[in-house]
Amino acid sequence: MLLTHGGDAAALVERALADDPADVAAHTLRAAVIVCGDGTAARGKLAASIAAVGLARPDPRDRARRHAAAAQAWPATRRSRSSATAPF
Repeated sequence: MLLTHGGDAAALVERALADDPADVAAHTLRAAVIVCGDGTAARGKLAASIAAVGLARPDPRDRARRHAAAAQAWPATRRSRSSATAPF
């Protein structure tokens, strides 16, 4: 759904989190939806999901934890892109 843009991935993930607020997979997906959609308005939800994954998966080698770390880097990457000049 996220990659094919069929349906409303964000709403589906929010329903999953409403059913189980500790669902690590749903938090990881919510971070992906926000980052892929360039959802700057949802930074609060992104931070909450990153924190939830970090608490549930303390091992930095854990796959979900690595996804959360990548999502955490997104706002900084976004700022550096907006201040950079285009190479062409």
